[in-house]
Amino acid sequence: MMRHPAEELEGRTLAEGYVVGERLSITEDHTGGGFSVCYNASKDGQPFFVKATDLTFYGSDTEDLAVRLERALSIYNFEKLLLEIARLHAMSRIVNVVAANQIALDIGGIPIPVFYLVFKKAEDNLRERLMDDLPMEPIDRLRALRQVVTGLNQLHTHGIAHQDVKPSNVVNYAKQGEDLDSKITDLGRGSHREHRALHDSIACAGDKRYAPLELLYEEPAAGFDRRRLGADAYLFGSLIAQIFSGVTITQAVLAKLPETHQPKPWGDGYATLLPRLREAFDAVVVELRPSWPYQAEDPKIAAKMELTVRQLCDPDPARRGYPGAASTVNPLDMQRYISVLDALILQASLAEREKARRLKELMAAPANAPATA
Repeated sequence: MMRHPAEELEGRTLAEGYVVGERLSITEDHTGGGFSVCYNASKDGQPFFVKATDLTFYGSDTEDLAVRLERALSIYNFEKLLLEIARLHAMSRIVNVVAANQIALDIGGIPIPVFYLVFKKAEDNLRERLMDDLPMEPIDRLRALRQVVTGLNQLHTHGIAHQDVKPSNVVNYAKQGEDLDSKITDLGRGSHREHRALHDSIACAGDKRYAPLELLYEEPAAGFDRRRLGADAYLFGSLIAQIFSGVTITQAVLAKLPETHQPKPWGDGYATLLPRLREAFDAVVVELRPSWPYQAEDPKIAAKMELTVRQLCDPDPARRGYPGAASTVNPLDMQRYISVLDALILQASLAEREKARRLKELMAAPANAPATA
């Protein structure tokens, strides 16, 4: 199989002085999707990350090269636009692109442009941290979620929906002596309220394994807010469930449906299926209850987390979000859920103190003394 020109960057020096290192292997949950190649890179002794693409990722070999080039350039420029908006508005929870350019590679005597984006290298991503069982206490997971919802709020405030929120798209930058600094990455599947993207016509632009149920059944809600911001709300709620249980809401709900009710065979309309989906969703939420943290120290934490997932992941996109929002307030306003995470983190910090107190009492108690409640 012919290699993509974007796969030929190892060892090259880009125009800005970044030296491209090893190509990164594509994992099942690959950040950057199937239309790009990722590399380690370095400059002045500092590590960076390169995401590269070219026209050969788009269309068939028989299609006109100019058409494919136009498509590739449009997709690349759209992601670059979203990243530039994030940079101009100082979005602290969105990765900052440090270079965006192209390099021409000679392929069979034809110069083929490779488009690339350069970012500061992260320590890891949330998927790697969860899969590798790296240290991440419940309160640290809540703090990471607070940073993710802050990033979504920053994007939404400026008319951008991410549409592909998942663990591999949350990268972590370590701070010396402080908590992990989590940011959202990969805006390649994003949408903008005022700028059309080529993938806007696709029912499900992001990873289908995480997608809101209505998108899998190809019946997206009408309007930018309910369709795009509502998808982000669902994805964030599902991330809350996944980070504590290991299972996404989408996977769990679909696992409760018979084969005839799966997205592909089903053909009777989403509204017809909604009662069955809500029934399955309710069962999933109940099954999540043992996964919530601090149940011995403060059961209100689990109750609040369950309620949040119910609001954000409702199978009916028209009912998704904060139910008590006034007609002048967007029920999908992520600022509300920043406040929810703030409250949860405060409760968790108190619960951590209670855990520490109990442990101290246990350690101080004589070996033959009865355990205290």
